[in-house]
Amino acid sequence: RFGAAYRAYRRWAGAVLPRLSRLLWAAGRAGLIPVRVEGRENLPPSGPVILVANHTCYLDPTFLIAAQDRPIRFPTTAEVFRRPLSRWFMGRMGCICVRRYRPDPAAAAAVVAALAAGEVVGFFPERERSFTGSYQGADPGVAAAAARLAVPVIPVGINGGYQFGPRWADTLRRRPVLVRFGAPLDFAGRPPAEVIDRGIRELLDDDPQPRERIAFSPIETRPKLKLPDGVRMVIWPVLALEDWDISRAMARM
Repeated sequence: RFGAAYRAYRRWAGAVLPRLSRLLWAAGRAGLIPVRVEGRENLPPSGPVILVANHTCYLDPTFLIAAQDRPIRFPTTAEVFRRPLSRWFMGRMGCICVRRYRPDPAAAAAVVAALAAGEVVGFFPERERSFTGSYQGADPGVAAAAARLAVPVIPVGINGGYQFGPRWADTLRRRPVLVRFGAPLDFAGRPPAEVIDRGIRELLDDDPQPRERIAFSPIETRPKLKLPDGVRMVIWPVLALEDWDISRAMARM
């Protein structure tokens, strides 16, 4: 009664995740969730697996769950667990509480235990959602941890999440999402972050918002704009910015 099997049973007995996973997967197959999938055969049907994916929308975990039929446990920032209702829901979802920007042995032990039990753990190695939709690169610490765990690491490219709900937007827009699963990564002889970055980038379509499209040259298009030394460009300008001296504003900071 008090062994590992019983603890696993207690964890999943009242969990929402297995039931929700089946529901989301069925909804995706029926077209109710606009998710298409490529490379699902690269995901093992059983056994421990780590998924590493890009992160542009807070619904990315939903897209991953809907793209395949296995429950996925996600390390989730501790801020989400502060409110009683969200703490209860995240616990039932099997999320792993992680304190960001510091070592967290409890979270690391929970990830190891989940993998030892043959579960799927989903990592977003960028650590946070991208503001522009472009892939920001894997955090070296997260990449090194994934490589050391000695389980298959599957790269995933989520295309369309930025158009569905960018980080800076207050509303969601129904847009098609394509989830691509790649082949297991081989970390032999190369830095883990470099391996993960290459694996994810190969599964992504063109940058949804390349820098040259959203940035402008102040010399050509905003002659009144005064930029301090070291500032090359301005992204997301506002009309009032034309008559605003950025140098003076920065000096007051």
